[in-house]
Amino acid sequence: RPDSYLVSVASPRYGARDSIALQNDGAMMPQLGAQTTDRLLYDYYSGRGFGLVGYGRGGGGLGGRHSSAPSISSAASVIEDESSNLLDVGESAVREMAAATVDAEISVYSVLRPVTVRAGSSAMVPVLNRKVEGQLFSRVIPGKHDVNTCVRLQNETGVVLQSGLMSVFAAGRYRGQGELSRTEPNSTTILCYGKDEDVSFELSNKIASEETRRLEWRQRELYAHRLVKREHIYELNNRAGQARTLGVMIRHARNGKILTEQPIFRVDDWPDMYLTFVDVAAREEKTVTLVTQEGLRTLTGTDTGTLQGYTAAKTIPQRERDVLQAVMDVRSRLNAKQSQLSRNLKQMERLQKGIEMDRTNMASLPRMWGRTRVARKLLASILEKTEETARLETRNDVLSSEIAALESRPDKLLARLSTPQ
Repeated sequence: RPDSYLVSVASPRYGARDSIALQNDGAMMPQLGAQTTDRLLYDYYSGRGFGLVGYGRGGGGLGGRHSSAPSISSAASVIEDESSNLLDVGESAVREMAAATVDAEISVYSVLRPVTVRAGSSAMVPVLNRKVEGQLFSRVIPGKHDVNTCVRLQNETGVVLQSGLMSVFAAGRYRGQGELSRTEPNSTTILCYGKDEDVSFELSNKIASEETRRLEWRQRELYAHRLVKREHIYELNNRAGQARTLGVMIRHARNGKILTEQPIFRVDDWPDMYLTFVDVAAREEKTVTLVTQEGLRTLTGTDTGTLQGYTAAKTIPQRERDVLQAVMDVRSRLNAKQSQLSRNLKQMERLQKGIEMDRTNMASLPRMWGRTRVARKLLASILEKTEETARLETRNDVLSSEIAALESRPDKLLARLSTPQ
């Protein structure tokens, strides 16, 4: 029968090869949880020395081990050793971090001790070994159906954490990997590394209240500044067999706030987003209502009906309502004069038609009727209608002048509206 044997195909086999530049940023080696490529299925050699951890734009992960006196140990012990935080760094763990300075946009890291990389091997240099406060949660974002598994990190290391790949471990188990953005000292970032298939949610929104507080006249347009209160109702469903901490993200207008007793956190990576945490027990549903209050500016009309509504709104300052009332009074006078002008023009049109008709009738009379009563009556009608037309024309000139003056008045009055701060 054939001989059988096991071979770790993922273990590195170093040999001469051409150097090929990477086409994009990525991990230099596969992320294998608590194991490296040198610690796969079998026991591995270890000894006194120091372990290596890499961090930076090229990626991160566990590296090889420098050893002078090899001995046999088991890879399983790495997971159980809480003090190593899944990395056995040996003597380099005496200090929390390597010396580092931040100069403008350049971060300079100094290693703790010289590092030797043997021919035909690779290594990643440790530059930081410090605990960072973090919180695991499942992220819920409005407008998206997927729920992501994330971690919220507070960078209290005093140095810039450069962007790169980051592996997440919890309770000694590998949870996933994500791209960590550049994080300045004392800032907070969120890294998402997977999806939570056991959590789902439904979101509904409704306007709880809405009221106009100020009015603004800008570039010959009227804007209403409204205070809008909205209710964002989340129906959260945790189908997992253990409790979940859900990070519910919510956004509002720049001029707004969230009205809730729950702690609200700003998200540095998303300036317009806010985060609050909700605990949901295993296999349970929970309803969470978040209320936002926003100050919004809306283009509105200047017709009489719209202005009447604003003058009745007690939430608008009295001075601004007085301005609107003055505008409506001017509009009322303007409409009356425009209506009168229109009636006068129609009357002049009728009189002109009457004059033309009387002249036609005069022309149709026989010559002998030129001094008859019928002819005299037609002449009197033409004279009367001509005088009335002249009177209306004079009146229309006055009305046109008054209308021109009134047409510019509303804009001047609206300009008195104060610009909200």
